[in-house]
Amino acid sequence: MKWISGFKHPKSWTFEIEQQTWYNSTDQVDVILFCLFVHDESGKEVYDGQQDTLYWAKNEALEEFGVPLDSWKQIE
Repeated sequence: MKWISGFKHPKSWTFEIEQQTWYNSTDQVDVILFCLFVHDESGKEVYDGQQDTLYWAKNEALEEFGVPLDSWKQIE
């Protein structure tokens, strides 16, 4: 799944959260992570972060970049 924010950042950065599944070979289980990606106006990645939940990924975007919690829309 993916979420994008409609927040208009002063530097024209865009914000996306992607749900990813990783295999933990030590515990032999799948781990779901929510990855925050920030891109500049040319599309270059300027930041990425990983959280255990969508809630915390959205809060990371809020705390680090001022992205409002209600600006996210699920696109996939």
